[in-house]
Amino acid sequence: MKARSNDQQLVLISANKSRGGAHWSPDDYDVRDNLGKVVGRIMRHPQAHKDRPWLWTITARKKPEKGYAATREDAMAAFKHAWLRE
Repeated sequence: MKARSNDQQLVLISANKSRGGAHWSPDDYDVRDNLGKVVGRIMRHPQAHKDRPWLWTITARKKPEKGYAATREDAMAAFKHAWLRE
């Protein structure tokens, strides 16, 4: 298992730019690692609790991990924390 560095960059790319071809919500993002590989997603989920509407999910693992956050920035921080824990 390769150790992950705390300074690893995770980049949000708008789903409209990342996936193309269809109309995606402006609150829908793919999360890419340093190599440009999509490793997860952060989005405002329409059925989430109103106090925690942002869903984050790590999809690049055998057992996906997810959670909800109050803001996009909180979702990004939670995603990175979970990503570095592996």
